[in-house]
Amino acid sequence: MKFWLKAVYSMKLFIFFLLVSCSFSKSDKKVYLVKQWHLTAATDTSQVEKAKNSPQFENQKDIYLWVEKRIKEERKFTIIAEGCEGEIKDGYIENFNGWTLKKLKSEIGKAYYADILAPVPMKLKAKYPELKVVCGDDLKLIKENLKAASDMRGYFGFLQRLMEAKEQGDEDKFKFYASNLKDLFPRQSKIDDPVEFSTQKVKKAILEFEDLIYKRNQKFLKIIEKYDNPIVIIGGLHVKDLSLHLKEEGISFEVITPKGYRDDENQLLEKFKSFFNQKLSSKVKFFMFPEGFNMKSFPFGNLIEPTKIATEKELEHLSMLVKKFDIKEEILFSDFDKDGIRDFSVATFGDNLVVSVEDLDWDNDGVLNLLDETVNDTHVASLSKTIPMANNYLSQTQMGTIVNSLKKYIHFIQEEAMAHEFLVIEVLWQLKEKINLPLKNIKFLRSANLNISTGQNNFFNYVKASQTLNYDPTKLKRFIDNQYKTNFKGANFKQFINAYVIPLIIHSLAHEVAHSLEWDFLDLAKQSGWKFEPKTVNSAYLKNNREKLNVRKEVFENITFRAQDYPKWLSSYKSKKSRDFLTQNRLISMYATSNPNEWFAELFSMCQFRKIYPKSVQIEEARRYEQLLGINPSAVSEKECSLF
Repeated sequence: MKFWLKAVYSMKLFIFFLLVSCSFSKSDKKVYLVKQWHLTAATDTSQVEKAKNSPQFENQKDIYLWVEKRIKEERKFTIIAEGCEGEIKDGYIENFNGWTLKKLKSEIGKAYYADILAPVPMKLKAKYPELKVVCGDDLKLIKENLKAASDMRGYFGFLQRLMEAKEQGDEDKFKFYASNLKDLFPRQSKIDDPVEFSTQKVKKAILEFEDLIYKRNQKFLKIIEKYDNPIVIIGGLHVKDLSLHLKEEGISFEVITPKGYRDDENQLLEKFKSFFNQKLSSKVKFFMFPEGFNMKSFPFGNLIEPTKIATEKELEHLSMLVKKFDIKEEILFSDFDKDGIRDFSVATFGDNLVVSVEDLDWDNDGVLNLLDETVNDTHVASLSKTIPMANNYLSQTQMGTIVNSLKKYIHFIQEEAMAHEFLVIEVLWQLKEKINLPLKNIKFLRSANLNISTGQNNFFNYVKASQTLNYDPTKLKRFIDNQYKTNFKGANFKQFINAYVIPLIIHSLAHEVAHSLEWDFLDLAKQSGWKFEPKTVNSAYLKNNREKLNVRKEVFENITFRAQDYPKWLSSYKSKKSRDFLTQNRLISMYATSNPNEWFAELFSMCQFRKIYPKSVQIEEARRYEQLLGINPSAVSEKECSLF
């Protein structure tokens, strides 16, 4: 989406559009989503009486009778079928379940015709030649979807058997399944932890399966848009997502659940996801590790003397954490390459323990951990050979061109199966090209789960020591989808992207880039109304055996901005309930009142934002951005922006 080359929609028109368009449906069109429990295409049902014993029989027959009733009521509609491409019409030769269109026509008039267990759309077309029957699917995506489903079941079965053998202490059984796993992946030179390996394979298969369902649904939606009052006969797995899209588009729809329908596939998928949600809700979180990292494979050694790392009191606390969270004590003191920097650091975050990478190059081989699969000769991580990429916001720009251009400056990395979002990459590239956003201190762009970041709507963070700009595309998409469904219901999607999503990403990226700058901003903060008292850090653990940029020597206390601390600013904001609180008080954002560091990041971000949207300095425009994004571009001065 080349938003620089297009005229960005006027915010005033955008708000007006939302207020008007949200009140009306797009048309009088109505879509029927009919849930089917279908057979695989290869299942032979040509013996009619025998096929009646199939568990899908009741559901398929009820769908047929439901549609036929509407045909006899002389209603005009189009049937949209799953599992095929093109239109089903005279000359259609595809064979499903032992039936062709020609063969079905030869059975018309037989008393058992309704009992034939053939694809309902094809059966209806045979009996009612004037009926329009089109396919809404993609055969290539179907094939990939079936493979992902097979992988999901297969890997999950392996995982359950491995875990069961491990829990029972049956070493022979565990080795048997581990050996079978290696046979499945002969190119995998070494599988150190079969349980972890299977876990990652299941997780990846689940994500691929859901992504393919989504892609197939996009195909269905394009077909649905072409016809009035279509009846879509489709597997239940597709219905939830299709319903959301139709709702967003303001198209009336009804979900039909015929007799005999069983939600087996959806229940199985939810079972898998529930299993991993429980597994991933573990109280121990890992931060800034390379993709596919396996802690069990890490070659702990060269332990630092505990009293050098922490005080006696801190060591007592660390020992308690080791017992409480059941982690290896070596994690606290390991220094594999003997360079004086401990390999890991730990900290509590709410009810969780966060284990983070401290030494950026564990084996001191010149390859940073984030790009290294080994520690000396020990394999500890599995890095993707390609960059997984999603395009959820319908960008029309050449993806490869921009990705390859940005790769000259930044490494793309990710957590397991965490695809990058192309729009984020495109915006970052355009900010660099158009306003020369300084990226010299950003070495990595990393898509990752930011479940240890503060703030529900915190989608980005910058880690100074490793020069990594992290972002959570899943969390971002969830937030954007929710905004579109609740606050922008009925708005044109492309307009929503241009007027809301892109400004949101610009503000967020510029904020994190500010954290990467080598700027001594404390004097500027004091001149702008900040007061604070520095206090020396007495903690040995926060200072000793750390990467230089992670060392904490002092903290600030009694922090106020314009004589008020952050809680007072929030209290004032909540009590006044004003839609223009920021512009009235000349505040950049509420977050900017939390501390000088975040104030500086917001200041820098607003100065970059104004370069893209110069009219945002005007009070009326600033108020609109305040209502949309919670920011006030008019709060920063030309003098302040001239510093950057």
